[in-house]
Amino acid sequence: MTIGARLAVARRDLDAHIARIEAEARANGSASISFGKRIGDGTSVAVERLNEIAILERLTKQRRMVVRAQAKLDEGSYGTCDACASTISDARIEALAWAIHCLECADLEAVPEARHQPGPSAAAQGPTPATTDTGSPWDSVRWTD
Repeated sequence: MTIGARLAVARRDLDAHIARIEAEARANGSASISFGKRIGDGTSVAVERLNEIAILERLTKQRRMVVRAQAKLDEGSYGTCDACASTISDARIEALAWAIHCLECADLEAVPEARHQPGPSAAAQGPTPATTDTGSPWDSVRWTD
């Protein structure tokens, strides 16, 4: 299967998964969470919703990476790190077709505080990758008492 086809399948699957989670959330009234008078009344529901939010955020971020990888394929820069312009390894591409960062820059993005370590100058610390996390689709969720 070509890279373009792998990316298209990944995007289609992510879109379906995201739509399913959002539809379930709307059907279950996830727009607000009310805690009952006794401890435990709403706690399990709140924990379940927090898990849904985390999953949706991860899927949304992955979808943005797939969309960016598709754009890179179209513009001819696929396989080049968005942050430092180095070549992304074939093994990484094979494992993660939507990789838009080399392994070093992906590690820096996964642990943002690693970018802000005191010590040598920023140039000596290496590249600062562009982030793909532009917010959560659940930012508008209102938590109520």
